[in-house]
Amino acid sequence: MIKKRALSLLLSFSMLLALLPGTALAAQVPGGLLGGGSPTGANDPVSYETKKGLKGTSPKIESGWQELTAAGGGTLTLRKDVTSSAVLTVPGGCQITLNLNGRTLSRGLQNQSPRDGGGVLTVAANGELIVKSTPPNGSSTPAARGAIMGGSSTTGGGVHVKRGGRLKLQSGSIIENASASYGGGIFNEGTVVMSGGTVSNNKGGGVYQDGLFTVSGGAKVTGNETANVYLPAGKKLTADKVSGGAFGLFLASVPEAGKAVAAVTGSVSSTEGYTSDQNLIVSLEEGNIVLRSTEKPAEPGQFMQAMNGPSADESTTFTTRQDAPQAATEYTVTFSANGGTVKETQRKVASGNSIGTLPIPARVGYKFTGWFNESGIKVSSTEKVTADISLTAHWQAKRITVTLKDGNKTVDTYTVVFGKPYGSLQDPDPKQDAEFLGWFTKEQGGTEVTEDSIVDRENNHTLYAHWKNNADLTITFHSNYGAGT
Repeated sequence: MIKKRALSLLLSFSMLLALLPGTALAAQVPGGLLGGGSPTGANDPVSYETKKGLKGTSPKIESGWQELTAAGGGTLTLRKDVTSSAVLTVPGGCQITLNLNGRTLSRGLQNQSPRDGGGVLTVAANGELIVKSTPPNGSSTPAARGAIMGGSSTTGGGVHVKRGGRLKLQSGSIIENASASYGGGIFNEGTVVMSGGTVSNNKGGGVYQDGLFTVSGGAKVTGNETANVYLPAGKKLTADKVSGGAFGLFLASVPEAGKAVAAVTGSVSSTEGYTSDQNLIVSLEEGNIVLRSTEKPAEPGQFMQAMNGPSADESTTFTTRQDAPQAATEYTVTFSANGGTVKETQRKVASGNSIGTLPIPARVGYKFTGWFNESGIKVSSTEKVTADISLTAHWQAKRITVTLKDGNKTVDTYTVVFGKPYGSLQDPDPKQDAEFLGWFTKEQGGTEVTEDSIVDRENNHTLYAHWKNNADLTITFHSNYGAGT
């Protein structure tokens, strides 16, 4: 009787286990087996918890990241320094918290030239990435505080925030990345809220700010090569109770002498912590941080001589020069088109004279934004020449409107950047008995365009949907050697 009762209980327990979801059991395994983790998880460098509460570990960050994106988000924590073999993307509709935990997340591309797809992280439209870090053992070095590093990309070596994407940087560092477009640390086309952390020691600039960028607390963007915070025309930082922060500001278009540009708005009470990467005057005006140009200062000693008059020796020297004039010194002005073309590459200018009318270079797909000297300051035609000078053309890639059309119906209209991939292309509505083949440059024939195709047309243009009609079948009748019709 006892044996039968025991057998009955065991059978009931087995049936109960069969009814439980497998994922619920896996979530209770110590260390976790999700994402290919070890049985104990003790040696895995990554742990994670999905927003559904499932926990796991992974020997590779890519597999742990995939678990989170498949679940719609969650938290990933580094337990050791890791290197990713590909860009980690936060897709639309997904929120991921990355806890660096005092470790480093790297692409390992520090010594390579910027390339497409060489970044560490990308936040897609409607995606959100939260970055934080807890320093182990009180270490004070940037890497030991937790760092995103080693990316080398054409845009966003560290993090690329696309239009509609959102990044919250709460702590940790973005260091030792590289970019070809001033965004070595962060390339922002969406929204960035930086309440802490550091963006420093990145090549090709620290932050390219082409969206909304709010800074607060002790956030810092300093010590980057070329530019710290690069601000295209009309773009600004927004400050919200900054305390102990530091930001180097770089204007794509330097104002003319005597004019000013507002670079930081919001809650600003002093200029402390704000500097100009271009040696412009930084001032607080009407609650904004303003950068202002000035006239070129007088040469040393020139002001005192005008006030006091020349000394006896100087008068004698002056008379001697009048009696025996010397040939005027000439300096060379060199124009570098920087990827474009320019007819005039050099000119000679007498010392003290203005440069004169500047040549206008051309570059397919780009807008010319001016000539800049070796210090990154925009030069005008009235600039006085007192030494040999090299000027470099600066460019801004054109933004182009692309229209997707299916017959007479407009499927979508959006903006792309010349020289960059088209990105996600919306499919047209499905058709009965027809298969969508893709988007093409012509209504009939033409070249197929995919999300990875590079924009090489500098004007607004239309892409056309092509279809294969599955209803068009060829039917052949065989008479079977008879006299059929």
